[in-house]
Formats: sequence, C-alpha cells, structure tokens
Amino acid sequence: MKDQNESLNECQTKWGECLSRIKDIVSDEQYVTWFAPIVPVSFADGNLVLAVESDMVRAYLEDHFSQILTACIGRCFGKVNLKWRVKVVASRNESESVSVSQPAKLQEPGYDPFAVRRRSFENHLNRQWTFDNFIEGKSNTFARKIAMNVAQKPGAQFYNPLFVFGHSGLGKTHLVNALGMACVKAHPELNVLYLTANDFLNFMQRAVMEQKIPELLSYYQSVDVFIIDDIQEIGGNKTATQDLFFNVFNHLYQSGKQVVITADKAPKDIQGFEQRILSRFKWGLQTELASPDFELKYSILKEKTKEQGVEIPDDVLRFVAERVPDNLRELDGVIASILAQSMFLGAPINIELASRIVSDMVTFREKTLSISDIQEKVCDYYKLSVNEIQTKSRKRDVVQARQIAMYLARKYTKSSLTVIGEQIGNRDHATVLHAVKTVMDLCETDREIRESVSTIEKELK
Repeated sequence: MKDQNESLNECQTKWGECLSRIKDIVSDEQYVTWFAPIVPVSFADGNLVLAVESDMVRAYLEDHFSQILTACIGRCFGKVNLKWRVKVVASRNESESVSVSQPAKLQEPGYDPFAVRRRSFENHLNRQWTFDNFIEGKSNTFARKIAMNVAQKPGAQFYNPLFVFGHSGLGKTHLVNALGMACVKAHPELNVLYLTANDFLNFMQRAVMEQKIPELLSYYQSVDVFIIDDIQEIGGNKTATQDLFFNVFNHLYQSGKQVVITADKAPKDIQGFEQRILSRFKWGLQTELASPDFELKYSILKEKTKEQGVEIPDDVLRFVAERVPDNLRELDGVIASILAQSMFLGAPINIELASRIVSDMVTFREKTLSISDIQEKVCDYYKLSVNEIQTKSRKRDVVQARQIAMYLARKYTKSSLTVIGEQIGNRDHATVLHAVKTVMDLCETDREIRESVSTIEKELK
C-alpha cells in the first residue's frame, strides 16, 4: 500500500510539472476548459492513466491535443516512448458519485445549468407553443410534417440533424417548441432540452469562469433531444465556443440522439462558422419556413382574434393580411395596436385605423433595413449564395450582384462606404464608390439592369 501511495504521489507531482508546461503552450481558455479537469490515476510499467468526467472531454483531448500531451508527458515523466490514455470516470474520485441536483428555471438566481437529474429534467420549452396552435399553410406544411415525424421518431438518421431555417418572424421558434412538446408527450422517458444560442454562450462563459466545463459536458451528455434556436448567434464567436458546440454535436449525433437547429439562413449561407461545423449542419435534413402567403396570414389573424375573444371586422383582417409583409410578428403587433387604440382611445376598428397602423409599422421596417437584408435579396434574385458575392470571383453575374448590393446598401442604409465594403466582400471604400457609380450609370443606359434593380427594390420594401 505504501509503495502504491508513493507511486501515486510521484505521478501527481510529475503531472503537475506537465500542467505547468502545457499552460505555457496553450491559451488560458484552453487550459481551463480542457486540461485543468484532468486527474492522474496511475503510472505503472510505462503506462500513464489520466481521468476525466466526460467522454466528450476525452475525445477532444485525443483529437486536438494528443501531440502536446505526448511531448509534455514524455519530457516530465522522463520516458520518450511512454504510453498514456484517458479514461472516463464518474467523478474525479472514482469512489464518489456525481452531484445530481435539479436545475431551476433559466432566470432564477442561483440557477445551475450543469446539474442533471434524469427523472425530472428541465426542458425549458414554452408549453404554449404546440402543433395544435401552429397554423399550417403552403409556406410551412412540409416543415410542420417533418417536425411532427421527428417528434415521434427522434434520432432517425434521415432527420438528424433537422435544420430549420427562414427569416426572422416566420415561426421557427414556435415550430421547434411544438416539436419538443410533442416529443415529451410521446417519449416521456427522454430528456428534451431547448436552448437559444445565447443560452448556450452564457452557459459556456459561466462554465469557464467557474471551472465547470466537465459538469457542463455531463449536462449535455444527458440530453436525448437537443434543440438549439438561432444558431447563427454563435457564428464568429471564440474558437472555444465553437469547439464546445462541435463536441456536443458529435457526441449526441454519434450516440443516436436527435439534434434540432434553427437559423435565419440555410447552412450554405451562414457565415462565421468553421467548415467542419457547417458540414455537419448539412448531414441530415434541411427545411425552410418560407414567407407566408395571404391565406396563411389571414388564418393566423382569425385564430389570434379568436384566442383573445375579440371581434375584428373581416375586411380589416383581410386588409392587414394583404398589407403586412412577411414577418408574422408584425401581424401580432398590428392586431395588438388596433385593439389598444380601440380600447383606450375609443377608435373604431375600421380600414382607416388599420391603414394608419400598418403604414407606421412598414415605415419602421424600412428604416431598419440592414446590409445583410440587402445582400440576401440581391442573391435571391440572382440565384447566388451570399458566400459567392463575398469572394473575389470576377464572374459577370457575381460582379453584377456584388455591385448592386453595394449600390442598394448605400441608398437604403446609413452605413459608410467603409462599412459597406467590409460587409460585402471585405472591399475598400473606393471599390464601393466605383460600384455605386457603375450601377447608377447602368440604370440610365441599360434597361435590363434598371429593371433588375427595380425588382429587387420592390422586394426590399
């Protein structure tokens, strides 16, 4: 027993030396996230065994830091050909069990997102959003049916991951919450977790600060159906955040667990992600929530007024459905404004009132038009991806689309030439100025270009 203790003490001392060397090589964030949780278990016959609490940590260390570990271990333990391996244990002390306290609501003080209890897993779903009140129309029929299938058979390879995309306000959050609620009902034994991308980021930051990355990984490992909303918010973040998502995704996917992702763009158009992550977005099934047609908007308005127990003349509902563009949230806003002005100001509910409110909302929308919005509309028109006009390609249609995007960004946003250039292909201000002048000249002399620009402008409005 004494020899064993001395051997373990020596192992721990040498491992401490290893950590000191590793700390000088990797970033502070990488050290805290991946190396600080490692515990040496044994060192005998030229074999070093290291312990971590998560299979994802083990896989990441072996995939990304194998050379660093081999070099530092060999140097500190004095053996060039020393063999090492990482094993997963229940906790840092194998005789102890992992704490399993139940997480509270996301907003509650003292909430611990990393604690897990199987029998009462907090899924963070909005229970008011179900398939029963998700109004179906031509623009969302396919997406709705796919989501219902996933809820009944989570983890089926054909649907995994399920990637739902579409512009803001088209019902993506409602749809994936409905999927989650249906899955909970059909499979009460499964752990379903809904998070926004911002929740994911916040959990990551907290775990790093509190040195709880292993606990966070264990939390994600316990999930059977993982729903992450607005994934584009993670794009462009630190490598460590994308590394965490990559490893969570890989573990769940390889374990046959269901992953559901939403974004405002299709995978091919999302920016700010490493290619290895983008490729995984495309592994399963992609489905788009398209802009709603008149019939769907009218049906939604009828259902909204019915839910609220109010009467709005049919001609007013039809007027709103015709005039309010794609965003379904704007429909809610218009109805709320109509009812508020009727209740508190005594205004009659008629076309005149609806017209005034719709006009105000559309004006506000035009004022907030972004460079990103413009790029998307231009690319839709020319059947190009946003990534294509970001490249240095000199193909005629790509150059034309890029120049028109710069021209419209200059016309409809308050952004400087420098900012426009940075967001559209990382060009300088002189290039943007040249593009604006070129398109202006072509609009005067080239009928085809003039009509193209006019069509895109109507789409923007």
